[in-house]
Amino acid sequence: MTRLISAQYYWQNMTQDIAKQIKMASRQDELVKKIREVHQELRHAYQKDNASLTSIWQDHVKDATSRKKYSDAMLELATECWPSTDNRISWCYSVIRDYFYLGLFQRPVEKFCRINDLPLPSTRGTGHDNHGGKKLETAFTLSAPHVYTERDLSEMLILTVRGSSQLSSEDKVRLLDVGSCYNPFRSFPDLDTLAIDLSPAAQDVHQCDFLSVNLREEGEVGRGENGEIVALPTAHFHAVTLCLVLEYLPAPSQRREMCRRAASVLKSGGLLLIITPDSNSPHRNAPMMRSWKQGLSNLGLHRIKYLKQPHLHCMAFAKLTEPTCQDLLIDDDDFFFIPQDSQPLPASPPPPRTEGDNQAVQNMFDALPF
Repeated sequence: MTRLISAQYYWQNMTQDIAKQIKMASRQDELVKKIREVHQELRHAYQKDNASLTSIWQDHVKDATSRKKYSDAMLELATECWPSTDNRISWCYSVIRDYFYLGLFQRPVEKFCRINDLPLPSTRGTGHDNHGGKKLETAFTLSAPHVYTERDLSEMLILTVRGSSQLSSEDKVRLLDVGSCYNPFRSFPDLDTLAIDLSPAAQDVHQCDFLSVNLREEGEVGRGENGEIVALPTAHFHAVTLCLVLEYLPAPSQRREMCRRAASVLKSGGLLLIITPDSNSPHRNAPMMRSWKQGLSNLGLHRIKYLKQPHLHCMAFAKLTEPTCQDLLIDDDDFFFIPQDSQPLPASPPPPRTEGDNQAVQNMFDALPF
């Protein structure tokens, strides 16, 4: 009898769990549909008239109703449907800790030197910080202090990267979370996070259009009367995150501009983390990943880590060089494409039938000989 009751209890709980999962999956599909509708509306408007990209984006910024629908759906999706499977935030945080506190920056810098045939900076002495990472003391002396060769300048840049990318255990990483929605990084005490979003879904997220905000070389973060961000300093942040943001933008040129702005506000040696959705196999969209890697390299951002999760591409780029004028003049907007860019516009629905159309059909049938 006891076994029978236990079996009934087990099956009852399992049935409830299945019903709950089905309900959650149905709700998730509804939220994803709302988000895709906003993406498609922007993309279709751009495909119909790509010459009016600026006005299309400005109209979207002014459309508070559409943006509110998007932010509400994203908030519920991220906090109610994804918590058990959403690894994007933990992945970003682990990369930030490895890079700034545990010395991961040594490998990409040295690899970058080898690939570009640059001299490896010499080091002397090693120590350990509180996180167990190695500290490097760089021994670098120019043979001619006032005559710098190209290699000298390259090595000086690399040394600057080494110094600015390693933090002590007492320092906080200054993080700019673009498209934050609800500030998911607030729970990490060693991050000093500035969360911005076009349509904030939480009080500690500041309203800001990152594509148009003023970037200035000096000063602090500029705030408006209502707490919105109106200006950001360049070379200020240790890390910038673009989580599920770039695919929101309808044009490759906008994605490039957002990455260029992210590079501008990063310190030399800073870290850009990009998360973009993709539920296909790892190699299905490999051309897209290669093109993004090349486009970001032209902006001085070089990939140091990549992970394909079941539904996400997770990428980390270090600002190891400053883009030259030639790099900035390269027309590489097409490098920042996504598969949805090539999807054709939906067929236009036929116009509604008028009373004249109905009368014409009636006259045709009346003329038949039966």
